[in-house]
Amino acid sequence: MNRAAVLLVILFCTGAFAQFGALSEIVVYVRGDLNDAGKRELGWRILDAFDKSGRFATEARLLWIEEWAMDDNQVLGAAQKDLAAEYICIVDVTSAFGSQKILARVLKVKTAEVGLTAEVSALLNDKQAFATVSNNIVNSMFGISNQTPTPAAIQEPASAAGMPPNNAPTTVKGPVKASVYITGLPSPVGNALNKAINSALMKTGIYESMENINTFVSGAANDAQLISAGKQADVGYVFVINVGGQISIRILDVKLDAMLAQISINGQVTVANATVIAAKIVDFILKSGPQADPDMMVRPRQKPKADTDMMVRPRQKPKDSDGYFALTYLPVATPVFGLAGNLQGGWVWGDGMFLGGEFMIGIGNSSTYADMGGLGLNFGNVYAFSSKSKLVYGISGGSWFIEGDVDKFYIMGPFIKYRYHFLEFSSRALIGNGFSGQAGVGLYFEGSKRFR
Repeated sequence: MNRAAVLLVILFCTGAFAQFGALSEIVVYVRGDLNDAGKRELGWRILDAFDKSGRFATEARLLWIEEWAMDDNQVLGAAQKDLAAEYICIVDVTSAFGSQKILARVLKVKTAEVGLTAEVSALLNDKQAFATVSNNIVNSMFGISNQTPTPAAIQEPASAAGMPPNNAPTTVKGPVKASVYITGLPSPVGNALNKAINSALMKTGIYESMENINTFVSGAANDAQLISAGKQADVGYVFVINVGGQISIRILDVKLDAMLAQISINGQVTVANATVIAAKIVDFILKSGPQADPDMMVRPRQKPKADTDMMVRPRQKPKDSDGYFALTYLPVATPVFGLAGNLQGGWVWGDGMFLGGEFMIGIGNSSTYADMGGLGLNFGNVYAFSSKSKLVYGISGGSWFIEGDVDKFYIMGPFIKYRYHFLEFSSRALIGNGFSGQAGVGLYFEGSKRFR
C-alpha cells in the first residue's frame, strides 16, 4: 500500500473569532485527489482567504507529515493530541469528469461538532484557480457572496408539491427561527446529529435561534402535523430528517404551509459519523432553504475595532532563513566563576532549526580557577509548545579552556533551553579532559525576514 502525503497547515490564532470564542486555534487539513504540491497550495490559499475574511488574528507555520491516509476520527485525534488545536477545517478534494469537487468543513476538535461548511466545484489547473476556489470556500462559510458562482448541488432537490421545479430559495427579511426534527434514529445518535446541525446553522448568521418542536409533535408525523407544530413553536421553517434505508431531508415553510425542497442521500448515521452527515444536510439546507437578507443577518458580537485584541495581524509564513542573536549570562557554572557569559549568532530556518557561532568568556574567581574562554558552534532545533513557548535542544562543538591551577579544555557538549518570547533559560554540559556544567539565563532575538 502506498503511503499518502498528509498536509497539516497549523494556524495559531492570537486574536478573537467571535463566532467560535474569544481565542481560537485552527488546523487546515487537505486530503484527496491532489498531489503534494496541490495540497500545499490549497492549504496556504485557504489560510490567506481566512486572513482576508477578518475573522482571525493569525500567525502560521507549516508542518508536513508522512502518514497513512486518515479518516475523520483519526484526523480529529491527531489535531487534539499532537497539535492541541481547538478547531479543524477538513478539506476533501474529489476528482470527477475532468474537475474537482472541494468540500470544506470546520469542526470543533474536542466534540467533533460541525461549525461552518462550504462546497465548490472547479478545475484546479493553475494558481488563480486555487485562489478563486479558496476565496469562494471561505466566503460561502461566512455567507458572503462570491464573485464567481459556485456550482449547484450534485443532486437537485425534488420540487415541492404545487411549486415549480428548481424553485429559487426564499429570501427572508430578518434572522430566521427554525427547528430540526429527526426520526428513525436512537436517541444518542439523533441527539448528536441534531446538535451538529443546529450548531452549524447558527454559525451562518442566518438563524436567530433553533427551537425544539418535540413538545408539540412526536413520531413519524406528516407535513401538516409538523407545520402545525412549527406554528405553535413560532418558527418559520422546519427541517425534517428521516433515517431509513436512506436519509431523507425535507424543508418545510411554516408560513406558506408548503414543502420548499427535499432530497435523499445514501448512508447510515452513527455517533462517529454524525458530523459528516450533518455537513451534507446543512449544505443542502443552505442551498435550498431560506436565504436571509445580508443586511438583516445576525452579526456576531465584536469588540470595538480600536481594541488591539481584535486587530488582525497578517498571517506569517516561514521563509528559508534569517539571522539570530543571543546573549547568555551564566550565574552557575562548574567550576565557579566570578562572572561568565557568551555571545551567540547565526542563522535560523524552517520551523526553528539553527546553526551559529559563539564566543564565551569567564572571569576568574580567586578561590577556584582563573579564567575561561573559547569559541564554538551550536547546532539545534526547536519544539514549539505554542507560538510563544518553545523547547530548544542541540549540541555544541568547539574549543573552550580554563587557565588556572589545573588547565582544562572542552570540545563538545549537549544543551537544552526553554524559551518564552525572547527570554531563555539554558543548561549545557561541556566535555573534554574534564567536565563543565553550565546553567544560565539570557535573551534571544531573531530577524523578521523569515516570516512573510
